[in-house]
This record gives sequence, C-alpha cells and structure tokens, in this order.
Amino acid sequence: MDRKQTEIVQDTGWLYLVILILFFASMIFSEAASEGSIIGLIVSLVLSDGALILPCLVFMRINHRSPVQMLRLRRIRISTMFLSALYVICWYPMIAAMNAITMIFTDNTAEQMMEEVSDAPFPLVWLTVAFIAPFMEEAAFRGVMLSGLKSGGRIFSAIIVQGILFGFLHLNLNQMAYASVLGIAFGILVEATGSLWTSFLGHMLVNTVGVSSMYALKDVAETLSGAAGGEDAGSPLLFLGAAGVMLVVSCITVPLAMLLLRAMSYSEGRDEKFHRIFRRREQKNTGEAVLSLPVILALVLGGVFMIIRAVA
Repeated sequence: MDRKQTEIVQDTGWLYLVILILFFASMIFSEAASEGSIIGLIVSLVLSDGALILPCLVFMRINHRSPVQMLRLRRIRISTMFLSALYVICWYPMIAAMNAITMIFTDNTAEQMMEEVSDAPFPLVWLTVAFIAPFMEEAAFRGVMLSGLKSGGRIFSAIIVQGILFGFLHLNLNQMAYASVLGIAFGILVEATGSLWTSFLGHMLVNTVGVSSMYALKDVAETLSGAAGGEDAGSPLLFLGAAGVMLVVSCITVPLAMLLLRAMSYSEGRDEKFHRIFRRREQKNTGEAVLSLPVILALVLGGVFMIIRAVA
C-alpha cells in the first residue's frame, strides 16, 4: 500500500472530525439566530455549507487532489437519471422503517425543523433544502469523503463508513438512522455509475418529496393535531408495527434496487466496477483500514452528543 494513500485515508478521518466540530458550532449559532424565520434558514444554510465545503477545499489542497478528480462530475445517460430515481424510491420502505423505529423513543426531528420554516415561501425552502443542501452534502460525502476513504483500497468498507459518518453529521438519533441508510445507498450508487450526479439527483428527490409533502399536508396536520387536543397521537406499538411492515416490504424493494444498480452500471460501462464493490475478501487482504483514530473519536463525540440531546 502506497504511503500517500494511507495518509489520505487518515487525513479523511481528520477532515470529518473538523467538519463535525464546525457543525456543532454552526448548529448552536444558527439555533440562537432568528429561529424559525427566513433569515434563520439562510444563516443556517450558509453556516452548514461553509462547515462542509471549506474543510473539503483545504483537504484537496493539502493532498494535491483536483475537485474534478474527487467529485466525479461525469456525464450520465438520460436512462441512468430515471433509473437513479427508481433506485431511490426502492429504498424508501427501508428509510421509513428506520424512521419509525427511532420514533419509538425520539421525535421526528426533520418534521419539527420543517415546521419551523413552513411559513417561508416554498421556492426558497425548496432551493435551500432540496437543491443547495443536497449538492453540498453529496460533494462532501460521496465526493471528497468517499474518494478519500476508498484510497486505501477497501471500497465496500469506505461506502459503509462514509454513510454512517453522513448519518452522524445530522446530530440527532432520528435522522442519523435513516440518513446512514441513505448515505450507504448513495455511496453504492456513485461507485456503480461513476458519477456524483446520480446521488445528487436521488438526494434532491428525497428532500423534494419531504418539503413538498410538508407544505401539501400542513393544513391536514394542523387539523389532526387540533382534533387530538395537541397530544401526540403516535404510540410505540404503532411505530413498531409500521416499522415491521416497511421492513417486510424492503425485502422486496431493496433487491429490486440492486437490480436497477446493476442495469445502470452496465449502461454506463462500469460493470466490472460494480462487481469490485462487493469483493470484500480481495479488499480485506490488500486495503487500508478506513476506521482511523479521528473517525472513531468523531463517532464517539457525535454519539454522546445525540444521546444527551435525546434524553435532555
């Protein structure tokens, strides 16, 4: 293993630790600045994007890597664009299952955050939440972070770790669970197609559905809340049952997603690249471990913060 490649894997771990610390600071500042207002939304976006992109730019500069090399913004076929959307839809039952499981012991954090800005114009919220944020997050995680971690040769492990790191960056147990699943799904998608555009389109689709449904069902949710006397109508058994149903459905949809992935890799001329993702024995014997000290420190720090926040 080339020493430079080993250093890049280690540096990627330090990169994530720096990003996580900056996210702590930006979250605290943005919560104190005009909470629930349009100004607060813009301030939060600028801070969080800065916490993602600036460290990534420094990382690429230090390691002499070009943005083109790490972000992999290569063109894709139109058919791949449509298949990417279907691929993400196939992951929805698993996402819903993870969301339902965490809601047994915590709140739906994404829903609460969206309610705070629901009075803002829809185009502004869509632009910030469903377009700018997905691109920045994909550039940082499925671009720079994944490229850095897989430099050690362990592609599958790099995909899993960057997905978990993506989940932990949300800093709450609810979003962490399903964001980790999404991060892994997006990571496999990028490796199979060789383009960040596929994960960006998928991420944009997920956030667009979330924002659109929040605005479309806002009046319905307020009516139901009023009818329930303002109390939470959800129960642990209800969430557990929903999670069970979604997990069963996932047993069908996730394999379908893998078939779509195989079709996209073949269409993009990356059939061999697709099979390499899952050759774990070969990667284990020749690759550099992706769980470095800074990654472990970041996971512990983020985990402790989320637990404290959940019980507070």
